[in-house]
Amino acid sequence: MEKEDVLDDKSSTAFKINWSSSNIPSNFVVNNTLPPSLAHSYSHQTLLGHGQQFSKKLLPSRTKFRTHATVKVSPMGHDHLAERKLRDSVQKSDTSTLFELINKGVNVSGADSKHRTALHFAAAQGNAQTLKVLLENGANPNAKDLNGNTPLHLAACTNQVKIVTLLLQAGSDVNASDFSGKTPLDLANSRLRILYGNQNIRGKPSIYCEEVKQVIEMIKAYMSRLGNTKAEETLDQLCSMLGDSTTTEEVDEVHSLLASFTAMNLSHSAEDRK
Repeated sequence: MEKEDVLDDKSSTAFKINWSSSNIPSNFVVNNTLPPSLAHSYSHQTLLGHGQQFSKKLLPSRTKFRTHATVKVSPMGHDHLAERKLRDSVQKSDTSTLFELINKGVNVSGADSKHRTALHFAAAQGNAQTLKVLLENGANPNAKDLNGNTPLHLAACTNQVKIVTLLLQAGSDVNASDFSGKTPLDLANSRLRILYGNQNIRGKPSIYCEEVKQVIEMIKAYMSRLGNTKAEETLDQLCSMLGDSTTTEEVDEVHSLLASFTAMNLSHSAEDRK
């Protein structure tokens, strides 16, 4: 390459354009200013003086101008980053950041590369507070990850009775529960057995009562989704009995009735699937 020319003419004008020299006609007339959008990968230096006009292409490394590299993020990229931040806030139980992002209009059902939404994380962690916030702001309770798991799947397989109840009340698909295909009735039956065998819980009537109440609420939400009003009425009666229970023996009585109710409906469900 020839040695760079020294420009002494004060009337010279410099600018950047992204045209190659092969595209510039010999009689090309250059104005003193060009739209900024034309400037990009190459530089051209134009001299205007003594009635002569010419262009000389310079490689970017030869230019006298200082440039700054910038990274432009598309609107879609900004959305993706905001959705990831929202999921992170749920995993960290950071409700302050969660509310801030929701107020900014961030999509609460945005999924990661494995199609997991913020609701999946909240359900798996058993975080009722963040789960409620997400549901109240339009999170999809039936979103599926790459394995086909809904938030209800994750809540059921981790024995999150309260979370299962909230998801059912929000409209989760009753035909999807956990990885083995069990329904909330299976979870209720299992939970009741655990409660009865746990002497630490049974030895504290108030805690025992609350645990059984959560199981009742979950089964009621499930029956409501099925449209079984008769079962809902039965569960309301059991809940009323539980409210009057103050001793372990009284809670045991409600527990026993609820276990029988659950077993009977499990049997009916099995027959319906045949």
